[in-house]
Amino acid sequence: MRTVLALAVLFFGVNGVVDACSCIRENEDRNTALSERIERTDLVFLGRIESTEVMKISEHGFEAQYQKTQFYILQSWKGESSSRVYVRTALQCCMCEYKFPTSGVFLVFAYGPRDGVYETSSCDHPMPLEQAKEDVALLERIREGNGRTKRSSGSRDERAPAER
Repeated sequence: MRTVLALAVLFFGVNGVVDACSCIRENEDRNTALSERIERTDLVFLGRIESTEVMKISEHGFEAQYQKTQFYILQSWKGESSSRVYVRTALQCCMCEYKFPTSGVFLVFAYGPRDGVYETSSCDHPMPLEQAKEDVALLERIREGNGRTKRSSGSRDERAPAER
């Protein structure tokens, strides 16, 4: 009986809403997996966190807590040509939640924008630069090798000094 109760709490949560996360299974080949992730997202960039804000959003009678993070784009492989973007992540709604720290440089794959804000989750594998160096090198090789990704003018080296 305890097992059934524990499973019910796990799946239905306190509010009766199913809290489950089902990520797309990625190819075991890292290069192929990265190429597929690029294709299914709208924005791919390496960015420095400038600020974070926790907010609550109510939609369809359900309230969830989100984090809105502002990034300064250091390098972009797909999407935005602006130097700054906002990315929203869920904090309490599901198992796909992801919380960015208050500072650091991250590789981000995101969808959108919706109301000027992009979205990502743990399924999209945001990661600190220290863990993303191999993926960044692969992104460069993919772009140079087959032209499947489009580099925006968001590269730090391509911006005017006033934007840096």
